[in-house]
Amino acid sequence: MRRKATMLLDVILFPDGSSQRQEVIIKFRQITNHRFNTDELLEYYYKIKGIRTLGGSCRWSFTLKKYLFTPTNIKLTYFEQCRFYDTFLHQHKKTHRLNHVMADTASSSNSSAITSHKSTNPSPRQIIKLIPPRQ
Repeated sequence: MRRKATMLLDVILFPDGSSQRQEVIIKFRQITNHRFNTDELLEYYYKIKGIRTLGGSCRWSFTLKKYLFTPTNIKLTYFEQCRFYDTFLHQHKKTHRLNHVMADTASSSNSSAITSHKSTNPSPRQIIKLIPPRQ
């Protein structure tokens, strides 16, 4: 499950390849003062950045959802978390690249991992219909 999910997240989160991954690892090691190994750092990055990037804009496979919502193996201090969010999560999203990758993986015959769909905001009437009546 982990290998399948990380392969998919690798394509989505690192569209420029291994050089981009190395940059993330170097920055992340500076933030954590070299306390964790590469696998632990990448796992944390995959889970936090993966949830943030994929968000509600797509349907997730069971394995990807299970991987992303399991707890991370490492715990960062408050200040490390703040620096992580400032460094990695406030970057400009490459939505056109993300949609392209999601469409490619959805159209491949071997992968039913992720499919994109057009996200629309529900109208107030639709929201009211979803709220159960008081009894």
